[in-house]
Order: sequence, then C-alpha cells, then structure tokens
Amino acid sequence: DNELMANIRTNLEDVGLDNIMDAFIKALESKIICNKCKKQLVLNDICYCKDAKTKCHCNSRTC
Repeated sequence: DNELMANIRTNLEDVGLDNIMDAFIKALESKIICNKCKKQLVLNDICYCKDAKTKCHCNSRTC
C-alpha cells in the first residue's frame, strides 16, 4: 500500500532515520528463508529470540 509506505517514510524522516527506508524496502522485498525448516518467511514471521539461531520458531513460536 503506497499510503502506508509514505507514512513509514515520513515517520522515519521525522526522527532522522530516513536512511533506513532503503534497507526497510529491501527487507520487504527479500526472500527470507528459515535456516531450520527452509520455509520462505515474510518479515512478520521472523523470530528474534535468543534461541532463534538453534531452533525453528516460524509461526509456531512460544517465546
């Protein structure tokens, strides 16, 4: 949604983080693959808990 992306860009610019927008767009476009179950993930699927490097937490995380 273009309106959402424009809002995110404005919010980042407001706090001096407009340089982050390019990285954010690249992250949204990437094909992120879980290194454990090999499932393709979307950004919201990614788990950042301390066990994420050794265990699969895709969509079924309890952390």
